[in-house]
Amino acid sequence: MEIGIGNNYALNRNILVQAKKAHNVILLDKTARKKATGVIDKIVATGNMTRSGIPRFDIYMKNLTACEYASEKLNRNGVNIIAEE
Repeated sequence: MEIGIGNNYALNRNILVQAKKAHNVILLDKTARKKATGVIDKIVATGNMTRSGIPRFDIYMKNLTACEYASEKLNRNGVNIIAEE
């Protein structure tokens, strides 16, 4: 969480389109129960794919700030787009 790069995230087409439009990011570590907020800097294709053919991306983030942990609903690849209210 400290380095600001989410490595090898599987992003389906729908999530990728939404992520490219997004500005803010919430980074969760459910195992360690940590949460941080920040800003998406760039999304870079890794060239890797899941067994089911979903492409993987590195997500570069900046201005990460730790905040109080609260669980969020994630898809089976550990990703979700959460609309701002």
